[in-house]
Amino acid sequence: MLGKYGSMARDFMKESNPNRYKELSSGEIENIFSKVNDEAKERLDLIVNQMLAKDPVKDPNNFWESYQYKEQIRRTAEEIVLDEIVYVQR
Repeated sequence: MLGKYGSMARDFMKESNPNRYKELSSGEIENIFSKVNDEAKERLDLIVNQMLAKDPVKDPNNFWESYQYKEQIRRTAEEIVLDEIVYVQR
């Protein structure tokens, strides 16, 4: 299964490098983009944890504030992952 980030990377390749995409077999596509998905998820978790360690939640007792803060960090980390891992030429 390709997952969210693997699917995004596959779609990026289809659009940006259709000839390369057509050269790959379905097994190669599954393997490449499954690895991309795994790498992206690992990197996302690492970045989120680093960001939270550097700048923790201000009031952990306030559920809504904590949730919003963590979502903001996750969105920022996801932008980094998309740029570093997902939207690159393969």
